[in-house]
Amino acid sequence: SQYVSQIPLDHLRSMERRLYDVGPKATQRRIHLKFLEHKCCLIAFLNLVENKLRTWSVKYGREDQAQQMLDQYKNFVSRNKIFQEFGKAFMDMQQVVEEYKRDGNITRKDYADIDRFMRETEDRWKSVSMELRCCQSMLEEVVTNWKRWNAISDEFEGWLCRDEEKIQGSEDDRLEFFQDISVWKDKHQQVNSVFSFTSTKPTRP
Repeated sequence: SQYVSQIPLDHLRSMERRLYDVGPKATQRRIHLKFLEHKCCLIAFLNLVENKLRTWSVKYGREDQAQQMLDQYKNFVSRNKIFQEFGKAFMDMQQVVEEYKRDGNITRKDYADIDRFMRETEDRWKSVSMELRCCQSMLEEVVTNWKRWNAISDEFEGWLCRDEEKIQGSEDDRLEFFQDISVWKDKHQQVNSVFSFTSTKPTRP
């Protein structure tokens, strides 16, 4: 006790104030770190999805390449439950934000920054999620058109080979062979349409 009596009173009072503040400040620090953790996770989530979208926003190439991209899409989006996981992460973030606003001893500017971040994140996800759905539809349509191309082009090529033979035949043979020419004109148009679709480069919304 004689040592205590030698300590200046203002030092003791300062130590008392600092010890008293430790608990509340530790709580505020914990809430702040929790907020930053969830914020970083949301940003990393969106960056990952956007990077994946860039790998699928290229010229699709052959059927096997388009199918491979579709498989990659399904592995990433469906198996990882991307839409559900983001929804859960965003709801968790909303709860953390409410706690941070209530107990984090934050400023009015902090309030505004947090609200702006949540709005921008929600808008960003709306855009990304719409693009994800469009990407799946586009990939599926490309694969479908490649299958149509393979079926129609083989059939059309066979008809052209027979066509060369019939041209060398009699007038009656030619008339009989070409009586359904309108059907083959339609198939030719289908081949051109499918080719135009499968050779295009997708555009991002």
